[in-house]
Amino acid sequence: MENQRTESKLSLLLALATANFGWRGRASRKALFISIGRLYAFGALTLPISILQALAPSTRLTATLLDGLMNCVGLLLAAYLVGAFVRRLHDRGKASWWLLVFLGPHAAFVMLLTRIPPDTILFNLVFLGGGMIVDFPLLVWWMAETFWLPGTSGPNRFGDDPLATSNPKQAAAPALA
Repeated sequence: MENQRTESKLSLLLALATANFGWRGRASRKALFISIGRLYAFGALTLPISILQALAPSTRLTATLLDGLMNCVGLLLAAYLVGAFVRRLHDRGKASWWLLVFLGPHAAFVMLLTRIPPDTILFNLVFLGGGMIVDFPLLVWWMAETFWLPGTSGPNRFGDDPLATSNPKQAAAPALA
């Protein structure tokens, strides 16, 4: 009996830890907020790496290893967060491609802005103003879709409604992921 409870807890923890990496299924707003909180908790685990980067002797090998480790952790955290947003868009009845519509122009705008030489102030102001005209409405629309609006009621093409599950153990895994 005790062994079954332990296996059940471990399987629930595994489901909670990997739900966002799968990019399948749906996530409620509560699940998204919990995922963002977990992201901050996992991000705090990078603190020892940052401390090592600051305190370690600055040899080329040490810097390369620590930078590579930090990049790997960063990619894992990014995949986790993107998975949370994809699952939330699924709850709204939208495909994951909508994430590119919402955040693609913002990413392109930031990348282009960092490539402009800082001595061209007039061009920066024109580019910044023009970019914000396109960027701001898309970011507000994305925030409305992911943070404010409720998900579709009942099942949709991405799965069952995470708020209308009859089995509490099944409801806990997607809701807390």
